[in-house]
Amino acid sequence: MKLMRIPVFLVLFMLLWTSTIFAAELPKNLGHVQDRASYFQEKDKKALRAEAVSGSLHYYILTIPTLNGTDSAKYATSIYKSWELTKNDVLIVIADKERRIEVNFNNSELQKKLDKLPADYDGDGDKTEKKLVEFVDKHFIPSAKEGDFLGAVRNLMTSMNKLMPAPAAKPTEKPAAAGAQNPVKTDATKKPEKTEKTEKTEPAGEPINFGAFFMGLLIFVLFVVFVIAAIIVLKRLFSGLKLKKKLAEVREQIAMQSVELAQALDALTPLSEMSQGRTGAVVKDQEKQLTALLLETEQLGKEMDADAVMVLKTKTLYYYLLLYTEHMVENEKKIAVVTRKANELADAEKKLGPFASRIAGNLNRIEIGINDMAQKLGSQLMPLRQSLEEAKTVLAKATEQSAFDVLSGTEWALKAERTCNALQSEYDELVELHGLLLGFPEQERNCRESVKEIIQIHNLHAFEADTLSLVDRSKTLSEQMLDELKQGQVSSARSLWEQCHKLLREAVSSITKLGELRRSNMDKADALDHKLKQLIVTRDKLSDELLQLSHRYVKSLWTDMQEEYDNWLRDLTAASKDLDIAKTQTGDREQNFESAKSIFDDLAEDFETFEAAAATMLATIEQWDATNYGLRNQFDTDLSLYHQAIEHCKTNRIYLTPEFMHDAESAIDSQSETFQNAATSSLCNLLLLEQYGDSFHETVASICTMIQRIEQNKYTAVQKLNMLDTSFKQQLVLAKGMLYKRKIKQSYNELKNSAERCIQTGMYEEALGWLKQLEEFVLSLGSANRIQSQLQANALMQQQQRIQATRTVVYHQTTNEEREERPRPKPPKPKSSSSWFSSNSSSSNSSKSSSNSSSNSSGGSNWSSSSSSKNSSGGSSFGGSSNKSSSGGSSFSSNNNKNNGGGNSSGGSNW
Repeated sequence: MKLMRIPVFLVLFMLLWTSTIFAAELPKNLGHVQDRASYFQEKDKKALRAEAVSGSLHYYILTIPTLNGTDSAKYATSIYKSWELTKNDVLIVIADKERRIEVNFNNSELQKKLDKLPADYDGDGDKTEKKLVEFVDKHFIPSAKEGDFLGAVRNLMTSMNKLMPAPAAKPTEKPAAAGAQNPVKTDATKKPEKTEKTEKTEPAGEPINFGAFFMGLLIFVLFVVFVIAAIIVLKRLFSGLKLKKKLAEVREQIAMQSVELAQALDALTPLSEMSQGRTGAVVKDQEKQLTALLLETEQLGKEMDADAVMVLKTKTLYYYLLLYTEHMVENEKKIAVVTRKANELADAEKKLGPFASRIAGNLNRIEIGINDMAQKLGSQLMPLRQSLEEAKTVLAKATEQSAFDVLSGTEWALKAERTCNALQSEYDELVELHGLLLGFPEQERNCRESVKEIIQIHNLHAFEADTLSLVDRSKTLSEQMLDELKQGQVSSARSLWEQCHKLLREAVSSITKLGELRRSNMDKADALDHKLKQLIVTRDKLSDELLQLSHRYVKSLWTDMQEEYDNWLRDLTAASKDLDIAKTQTGDREQNFESAKSIFDDLAEDFETFEAAAATMLATIEQWDATNYGLRNQFDTDLSLYHQAIEHCKTNRIYLTPEFMHDAESAIDSQSETFQNAATSSLCNLLLLEQYGDSFHETVASICTMIQRIEQNKYTAVQKLNMLDTSFKQQLVLAKGMLYKRKIKQSYNELKNSAERCIQTGMYEEALGWLKQLEEFVLSLGSANRIQSQLQANALMQQQQRIQATRTVVYHQTTNEEREERPRPKPPKPKSSSSWFSSNSSSSNSSKSSSNSSSNSSGGSNWSSSSSSKNSSGGSSFGGSSNKSSSGGSSFSSNNNKNNGGGNSSGGSNW
């Protein structure tokens, strides 16, 4: 046993030590808000702690600077399990460097609520994301992008609390503490009760040996601990080996840095021995920097070789890995800067010779070209030769300095290159201008021919001298340009060439513009001549129409139009004169094209105005004639309508009163005569004729309306008379008594005859009055018949009641007399059986009679009660059915709330 204690204690010690190390890598649970990334102020932390436990879910908020390459979901799940969070707890982890949020929980109900959210909840168009990720994207990311992490966390907690509202607490339960309880503890508290019950039911027997059981249990526990410790040690061993491998890789990289520094230092050694001046100072400075870096790198490698750490000390290994990696990265940056400068110095020495040779070759080619151009122009081109000598001098200085001062030689070579490039550009421009100058005579000749051709086509000889003077000036400038080229003044020659080219373009464009302007003016003149001819035709038509108006209508109607026509004719005459002037200016004599163009444009607008005004006057005349014709047609139509209405009355025997006919005919005759006099007068007053026509139309319309009303009254009176006649005959049949019938029939005929006389004489409104009295008479007759029938029915009923009463009295008297005359029966002998039978029978009969009696007496109530019970039962059944459906709803709800077991739900997003 003593020997076994040592490995057991070692295993326990290793287990505690490794668990402490692993626990140190994760933050401890210090409350609901841990702000390691310094996002919130102290007052904000207090508010968040209060809000974190205010709802049905409790939130744990952890902010960290970085994840150090760890997966955010795994990190959040590890913290959730390490802190032993429960079902109602939600973990929110925010990483600052990665700009990452991770939400972790283990609540199936909350996961179901999230799964029920609509597709594309965050509105980004991606319907394949997890619902938790979309939920975080919508309620956290917008505020986090703006830097408001306090508002983002609050919005996330508030939105998640809305998904899981706090349940109503039961009266018998105690209030829950902050945070959800561990369900494992609850199960442990229930197990002892179950054990006690089983112990009570066990029968008494032999005592149980618990020693062997506990020993086996201890061995099993120790075995499990040993396995766990072995797994932890192996895991730490593998981690240590991996860190050792990474440290070896860092050591190799540091060794490579030392080699790179040594190579750069060797490359600078030749330069340091032979360089002077500026290059020598730079080389010495670079050697010092390279030497210092080389020593620092070698020292770092020696330190790594001296630091030997055990494989299981992963924390120390990780610390050294970070330390040496950081030193390696810093050295790499310094080495990159120093080696780049050293390589530039070494390359400068190698590149300077070929660079100078290339410049010298370019200068030789330029010199050959200058000699060739000097021979062609017959001049020495001294400015170009001076620039060439200056470039050669600078290049010689660069070659001289390259032997002992590479940097100075490189600067002189660059200066020589700039001078060479400028000289090359000037030479190329000289060659180009010389070529343009050689082609100028042909351009001048083509320009002269084009100008003369345009002048000949459009007959513009008046402008020939001015246009050709521009060509002559360009020729003079070309001669000056040749002198400037001979002197080597390239820039001034370029300016003169641009002036020459501009003068040639101006000569061609000016004469072309004049030709196009003359052709345009001539086209406008032709178009305006055509419009003027059309306006003259319109003028003649207007003149004829106005002459006819003076013979058809009174002067007051057309006086204003006559004045408008006179003004229109005066303006048209003036426009015709302006058109002649513009034609003259466009002709060969004057050739004042700009002035003619202005006149043509104005006349085009004026002619459009003339056409519109003439069209308006003609339309007005047509409207007057159409109105005159329409009034006459309307008069004929109205007169025909009146005669048709009178004929309709005669055909349908609609009697019109003499007074009505007299008034109608007198009105029609007088207004018809007035209208015809106005229409047939020598000079028609259109306004007065329109007034007479409207008055006649209204009169005919009113007469026709009155005739329609009279016809309607006749139809109503005839229909009503027939209806009342039928109703009276029906009521007359029901009346009693010959004298009574004769009297009421006489009264009815008097009223009927009066109504018929009115209908026959055309007094339809009076006939309706008589028919109203006749209707009241028939209604009163019907009421009298109903009263008489009711009285007869009542008398018959009373008579039947008296007969029934007499029969009842006679029946009772006969019954009493028979009862007195019937003999009384003797009493029976006393026998038990017969007595029992009689008693039984009598009781049976009595009960039967009472049953019948009760049945008869309560027949109505029983039916009513039964009906009532049936209805009530129907209501209960309906209610029961309702309860059943309600129960079905509860069952459905409980099925929906069934807890689905599963792992943690985690979702995250970047902002």
